Amino acid sequence: MKTNKVLVTLANESYLDQAKQLFSSAYFNAGWDGDFLLLAHEVSEDKLQWFKDKGIFIKMCSAIEQNDYRGIVSPVAFSKFYLFTPEIKKWDKAIFFDGDIIIKRNIFDLLKTDGLTAIRDLPFNNISAFDLLKPNTEKEKELCKSAVNIIPAECNTFNSGVISLDTKMVTDNSFNNLVDLAKKYASVNNTADQLILNLMFAKGANILSDHSYNFLLLPTSRLAVLLNSNPHVLHFAGPIKPWNIDNPYRKTWLKNLSLADKIIIGKPPKVKSLGFYDRLIFVINFIILKKPNHSDSLKNKIIGHVGIMIKRLSPSFYHFIKSYEK
Repeated sequence: MKTNKVLVTLANESYLDQAKQLFSSAYFNAGWDGDFLLLAHEVSEDKLQWFKDKGIFIKMCSAIEQNDYRGIVSPVAFSKFYLFTPEIKKWDKAIFFDGDIIIKRNIFDLLKTDGLTAIRDLPFNNISAFDLLKPNTEKEKELCKSAVNIIPAECNTFNSGVISLDTKMVTDNSFNNLVDLAKKYASVNNTADQLILNLMFAKGANILSDHSYNFLLLPTSRLAVLLNSNPHVLHFAGPIKPWNIDNPYRKTWLKNLSLADKIIIGKPPKVKSLGFYDRLIFVINFIILKKPNHSDSLKNKIIGHVGIMIKRLSPSFYHFIKSYEK
């Protein structure tokens, strides 16, 4: 029987645990009750048994050659183009998440739009197509101008780490068109799939400003943390990944990974809503991300000071928070 939605991620052999964690966080934290699909970038069959046993769909992805590409993002990311092959029409809706994401809560609102939906890149910055390019020669500068003509300056670009897709928009030529664009702009492409997906779709895409569905944990996110302390999706797009030993989210990431074996597709547990204590911990963890070497002691110190302040202002609320923590 055809199910109407699928959650997708991409992984090579060194990112399989990241895929498991992502699927687990969607299942246990967001109550994802649809299918799962793994875009397996040059992964040997024997490494995929866990996913097969779970009933997770797998699409084998060969490397998309980009000989002139020299950007900051791994060329493995080009395999995200396999999301735009006709097989995806098995489902009505697809949501793609990068492997360096932790899903914290409900993501179903991303299914309510038509066409391609993504989140505006980098909070409080107007990122244009030119920011995704890196020309070194006069010839390459001319090539960049053609890209900027495709995406006008007034058109915001989106971050390709979270993409919701109405599969009716995928055609028999979508994948090949993406590959052709990637080859054309390989020498000036600084961001792999993100530049190409924007060139192909930004003009007609639903580019949302609600960064809670793709919350980039970067130094530039400081103001956004204060305005939105309860995001749905945490995206560790920078060099500090949630599985790193000194990352305050490592315990959360490992817990999600450990729960992956308990996934029963289509039968997620009831999800509880997050409260004040969870929001407080999120803000504290963001502060610690900037000073990872002091993570445990700094977290305890901040929690202690905040607790003393809340106890003085409202003893009853303080005791409520303590009971919630327990």
